[in-house]
Amino acid sequence: MDAELLKLDEAIQATNADTLSLSSVTVHSHTQQDFETAIQTLESNLQKFDELNTALIAAKTDLSFSNLYTAIQELQTTVTDSCPACDTPLASVTKNPFTKAAEELAKLQGIKEQEAEFIAHKTLVEQNLKSLESLHNYLNLNRTTITILNGLIPSGTPLHTASPQYSLSDRNQIDTTVSAIRTQLSTISNYFNEVDSLQQRQSHKQITINANNEKVSEFNRKKKGC
Repeated sequence: MDAELLKLDEAIQATNADTLSLSSVTVHSHTQQDFETAIQTLESNLQKFDELNTALIAAKTDLSFSNLYTAIQELQTTVTDSCPACDTPLASVTKNPFTKAAEELAKLQGIKEQEAEFIAHKTLVEQNLKSLESLHNYLNLNRTTITILNGLIPSGTPLHTASPQYSLSDRNQIDTTVSAIRTQLSTISNYFNEVDSLQQRQSHKQITINANNEKVSEFNRKKKGC
């Protein structure tokens, strides 16, 4: 019986030779598609962010005229037949100043809604940036802890270092870095293939270990029955 146990133990050690070498390695899983999707989502939301920001800046510029529009509107109760600014008869003006004032004040009331939409979208873009940072940093962690992966990311390239901390106050940095990452992705397919291979081996590792443990348990049960 001891000889049989020794033989089983040798077989388990041989089977586990590869899986044990993987047991201490943490492979952070990600694909090229994960990066491409993150970048596409980010760039789409950045475009809308820029549009909302431009519109909000323009709206706040117009806000400086709010006191003027309010004053014109208040004068409507005392001046009804001419422009309160130039005394031109209302019948001769290009645009009725009181109508203009009412329209512009209505627009200015929408600034709070614009600000709320802008802030919500800014938060979304910041989340997109964090997602890209995480992918980038997990890739860099794989590269620095798994020797075989380190050689698949050329030195001196954007993905060979940790991710920068993106800031919306520096749009140029975001555009430049994201563009460089997108360009590099197509050149490191071997890296993503190897990550997938390591993931599959680690998955198989656990299945093998569980099977080996079951063999030992079964043998011990038989031994106790003798």
